[in-house]
Amino acid sequence: MKINCIDSLFSADEVNQVVQLGDSLVHMEGLIKNDKLDHKVRNAKIAWIHPSEASWWLFDKAIKVFANSLPFGALQSMQYTVYHTGGHYDWHKDIGDGDKIMKARVEAAVLQLSEPSDYEGGILEIKDRAKILAIPKQQGMVTTFPVEAWHRVTPTTSGVRKTLILWSLI
Repeated sequence: MKINCIDSLFSADEVNQVVQLGDSLVHMEGLIKNDKLDHKVRNAKIAWIHPSEASWWLFDKAIKVFANSLPFGALQSMQYTVYHTGGHYDWHKDIGDGDKIMKARVEAAVLQLSEPSDYEGGILEIKDRAKILAIPKQQGMVTTFPVEAWHRVTPTTSGVRKTLILWSLI
């Protein structure tokens, strides 16, 4: 499985712009399969960033995130995700048999927006065969992985963890 960490694509100013944009949106409960609310599986607030004049630069960056990934034909709107204390997302995959968009997903990417000192816990873990990889907490780092990969965010034990989730589509 190909897991890639890119730490030089987003500057600190760009990360702050993403946070300002994400914080300005209306946040809703993160749902699970079949649009169900289940805090035992997922406890996070989300908002969607769609292509617009304010976000064009972000979609341009996303193209660079997935530039070396094939097949790659389009981008999905991005998910701004906030994990408050107690927030988590249990083991899951980012591909499903739901709508056309979920079926078209090829690769996922997680942009870490928070400083590591902003929160405790909240570790992105990705299963790679028999191993579980704990992704280092680094503001501005993007981690890419196939949508078929099992992954989770461990419970945030204090503070607030903010991320931006991106998907490439066929």
